[in-house]
Amino acid sequence: MVQYCQGWAESGGRMLGYRTYFTVGGQDVLDTTLPQLFAWLKRKRYDAGEVRPGTVSTIGPGVESVLTNMNDQDGSRSVLFQLREKKETGTWLTQLVAHQPGSPKRDPWVWLDVDNPEGRHVAVPRLARALLEVLDARDGAASLSPSARMIGVDEVPELLDAVRDERRRGPVFVAGTHEALPLQPWQDLTNGLLRETTGLASAYLLDAEATERFADLTGRTHAVAPGTLRSFLRAVDLGDEVDARRHRVLTTQSIVRESGRRVVRMLGQRARDTTLVQPLPAQALRVEERLLRQADEDFLEQARTSRRARGARSPATTDAAPSTVTSIMPATPPTISAPSSGELGGDGGPQPASPTLTTTDVELLAALRTVADTVYGPAPLTVDLVLELGQQAQDSASLQELKQRMRHETEGLQLRVTELRTDATELGQRLEDEQAEHAQTAVDLREAQAELQALRVRMLANDQGDAAWAPLNADEQAEPVPDSFDSLLATIETLNHVRWTGDDDVTVGLDAKDPLGRWAATTWDALRALDAYVAWRLDGNQGSVDHYLRNTPQGMHGFSANRHAADETDSVRSTAKYAEPRTLPVPDTVEPAGRVFMGAHLRIAKSGMTSPRLHYHDAYETDRKIYVGYIGPHLPSRRTN
Repeated sequence: MVQYCQGWAESGGRMLGYRTYFTVGGQDVLDTTLPQLFAWLKRKRYDAGEVRPGTVSTIGPGVESVLTNMNDQDGSRSVLFQLREKKETGTWLTQLVAHQPGSPKRDPWVWLDVDNPEGRHVAVPRLARALLEVLDARDGAASLSPSARMIGVDEVPELLDAVRDERRRGPVFVAGTHEALPLQPWQDLTNGLLRETTGLASAYLLDAEATERFADLTGRTHAVAPGTLRSFLRAVDLGDEVDARRHRVLTTQSIVRESGRRVVRMLGQRARDTTLVQPLPAQALRVEERLLRQADEDFLEQARTSRRARGARSPATTDAAPSTVTSIMPATPPTISAPSSGELGGDGGPQPASPTLTTTDVELLAALRTVADTVYGPAPLTVDLVLELGQQAQDSASLQELKQRMRHETEGLQLRVTELRTDATELGQRLEDEQAEHAQTAVDLREAQAELQALRVRMLANDQGDAAWAPLNADEQAEPVPDSFDSLLATIETLNHVRWTGDDDVTVGLDAKDPLGRWAATTWDALRALDAYVAWRLDGNQGSVDHYLRNTPQGMHGFSANRHAADETDSVRSTAKYAEPRTLPVPDTVEPAGRVFMGAHLRIAKSGMTSPRLHYHDAYETDRKIYVGYIGPHLPSRRTN
């Protein structure tokens, strides 16, 4: 199979930037989709009228399209549209597949991909929005409308079915509300926050009564609080505390604190990370394969037809030329002669020169005979033979074009295999690291449980058994910790002595690698320890962060000293490409240049090439503060590079 768009694409540096796949109920998708497609092309100021089935059409400067139709004996109909746009940013490839089954028992479906130059963000295509506005699109049991659907109390069971439906590919976003929250502004804000998830995720807005009913049916672990936005992934397990951590909550505080653009990008990326890794239905892949084969056949036929048309217009095939000539070149080349310009006829006037062959003519005919002999063996060189040679040349050119496209396809597949192998290696390393981290956590838990048991035994020996096994009251229970880096950035402001100066987007990007939020919780522990260190210094104590972590006073927050590095190695400090990423922002009251090298760092986790780190600058001697300039993947070093 040859994918036409892949034939267009360069052999590397590409990635899938957007994909939506959805089923449609009660509509003919081809009759609805194609008008939207052509309207979209016109809005882009392309010549939509040049798009015709079975042809490669140039519809704008650097823009080519392919439209392929396929009708099956069972009555099903399918269409494939491909668009290549050469821009300054690179080549963008769009593919749309729509399928209308022959049986009403099967659902029609639509599949839209956008393949972009590597590193380029792909916004939600306008074509996707246009299709979702006119089609009853479904992701499993979830509605895939372009805006959040309002849910009343009677519709909550239907929403719960969508949340629990394992057939869906993308997340379901659910926003909660209450009586005091203005519904229309909240709905407008929700739609704005979710605009980059269109076609990738479903969205619902619960009214006040529905919010309470949803909490009753899901239980405390999976409820949606008023003024929050929660994303439900697939395979929801209601009542499970661990599963609840998978389904992130965007708190009111985060919504208010963060800039709208960053939250929009974060939610859009979260939807992409979830959806793009989901496999497509086997039926859709089979339909696409057959359409791509048909596109290749159409391409070859178009090339043959075009060349035949050019051949039919050539002088060799005019009525003046016989269809069959015994020979147009004798075995022995004719003698070359040139008439005298002064030759006269019998009446004394100038006479037409006799037909003669120039040296170039003879050489061309000799070369043509050599080619004919090579292909057919010794034979008279006739017009029909020359035309047959031309036809073979045309077919050969078409095959060469197809071969070139297949080569691009093979190179693209080889690149993808390399990427998958790299991903597999990284995942394997992450698994090993996570297993080691889990083993250490299990050791720490056993030690903590042994210590707890020993303390209880001591209390029992001192007639304090009732207190030893009594449940904790509200004041004694562990404080809640951030379950994502997004909520961590909102919570960091509550610390008295720690200031954040880093890049929010880099930090929030870690959530995609740790959907359960363990890294965020560990980072919070590290931040609280840094905050406690400054408080300890303010009490008149002397020592470094490392000293504090190795000698944490009782009752104060600590962090594993084994995870702390007071500085980077000399090779990192002295190598510009390693030192520059670690030179991070601080106020100019701390450093006039506004940036300082932050070699001190805390190891949050060991997880392959990601292995998140927290880099900080101890400015206690300057302004009694700790400045955290980076929370993100392991910065470049000799090992990671």
